[in-house]
Amino acid sequence: MGSFYVVFVGRHPGIYTTWSQCEAEVTGLSHNAHRSFSTADEARAEFALGCVTGLINSNTARIPHDMSDIMRLSQEALVNRLHTSGRGRWYVVYTG
Repeated sequence: MGSFYVVFVGRHPGIYTTWSQCEAEVTGLSHNAHRSFSTADEARAEFALGCVTGLINSNTARIPHDMSDIMRLSQEALVNRLHTSGRGRWYVVYTG
């Protein structure tokens, strides 16, 4: 079991399995957003949440093929799913 990295804002938002892959997508970008997760399910859920809420630009995102079922969930259903799983809240602040 390894780590999974979600790039929310970067060259190509997506889920990466190594830090070097993630780092290549965010290095040199002053307004990047990424986070590591211990399981693939957590990473996929957060990535999907970012897509349905507009945090992730779906035009440049690398969406894994096995996420089609998650991507079909409505924003409300996905938020409820994360809320009931006991996960904390995320706050994103943009400046500039």
